[in-house]
Amino acid sequence: MIDSADGSHEDKRRFRNAVIGVGVAQLYAWGVIYYPFSVTGKMIAADVGLSIEAAFAGYSSMLLVSAVFAPWVGRAIDRRGGRVTLAFGTLWAAGALAVAATASGPTSFYLSCALLGVASALVLYDAGFAALVQVAGRQGRRAITYVTFLGGFASTVFWPITAFLSERWGWRTTYLVFAAGLVAICLPIYLSALGRGPDVIETAGSADAHAHPDDETPLEGTARRRAFVWFATAIAAHQLVIAGLLIHMIDAMRQAGLTGEQAIIVGMAFGPGQVLARFAEMIWGTRFPAV
Repeated sequence: MIDSADGSHEDKRRFRNAVIGVGVAQLYAWGVIYYPFSVTGKMIAADVGLSIEAAFAGYSSMLLVSAVFAPWVGRAIDRRGGRVTLAFGTLWAAGALAVAATASGPTSFYLSCALLGVASALVLYDAGFAALVQVAGRQGRRAITYVTFLGGFASTVFWPITAFLSERWGWRTTYLVFAAGLVAICLPIYLSALGRGPDVIETAGSADAHAHPDDETPLEGTARRRAFVWFATAIAAHQLVIAGLLIHMIDAMRQAGLTGEQAIIVGMAFGPGQVLARFAEMIWGTRFPAV
């Protein structure tokens, strides 16, 4: 059951609404911002006059721009709360998809990639998790795990949807439909499911929300900086592999002899695999330190 362990009945209701709402919004946002290019990349390259390699470079630039803007988004959430930041980001993402849908050449295509990079920083997991922690307090880890259950199915849901729509209406119309869905689905969710500012729910023990959960003494000074560098390097290397795998997965399976439909069906298994891993983390993760 999705519920907060502490707090009043009203706090539990807000916790539940926030988790379900943000989960649905993250599922949609990942599905229309991050995953479509795996299906539409070749179509876009042909339409805007780029080689497939140059088009994929645009996708890579989207990830780079997202990383650059992530610290700014975190500070915005601290100042204004997740509700305002995610709502603004949803409108930005819709506009970025509209720009992508109307791209007529390399310049407008690369501009849309940069705009989608900012959108990724504003509305995907990093921003969503920060907003959830404001609502969930010390139950933030549980809330994040619940949200990733839904978000993990984004490729499973949206790869076939993207293929279906782009084959019938073209990739441009598909992107416009996705943009409209951001405004119609995600924007109302963020405005209703999240509070108007930080620290909405005061759960029991929330004063200890930032306390170190283990008995070990936290690292300090040089040891802390060194650990951070190694941890950041490990995360970056992991994401490099995952991003490269996902963007090329469908095309690689086509080149291996599968039809487009078969490749998408096989690729859809990636989502359930993620969710199974997150379910295992929820069951056994508390028995081990985070690092």
